[in-house]
Amino acid sequence: LLAQAALETGWGRHVVGGANGQTSHNLFSIKADRSWDGNTVTQRTLEVFDGKPVKVSAAFRAYANVGAAFDDYVSFIQQNPRYERALQRAADPRAYVQELQRAGYATDPSYAQKILQIH
Repeated sequence: LLAQAALETGWGRHVVGGANGQTSHNLFSIKADRSWDGNTVTQRTLEVFDGKPVKVSAAFRAYANVGAAFDDYVSFIQQNPRYERALQRAADPRAYVQELQRAGYATDPSYAQKILQIH
């Protein structure tokens, strides 16, 4: 999880933030979908669609602190059926992140590989 947070935030240098400069504490870049009723911040992000990088504006979940971000990440993964295979492989970090990628956690086709390269 630390490697995933490091990738998502550039080792903590680029945590999603709001217009007022305050951090969202969102270490995993979880977007705010319709089911999210908490605070949000909107930021431009790079997504990959059909192999092409595209800048889009997206709403991200915002948390009161880093602990809340970790707690929500666990809930998000556990409550979302598309990550069931990842959870089944959680004892094997390599398999876990590969299953996250297969399930569409991120649009970057190299997402799992990038996480696994972090030491």
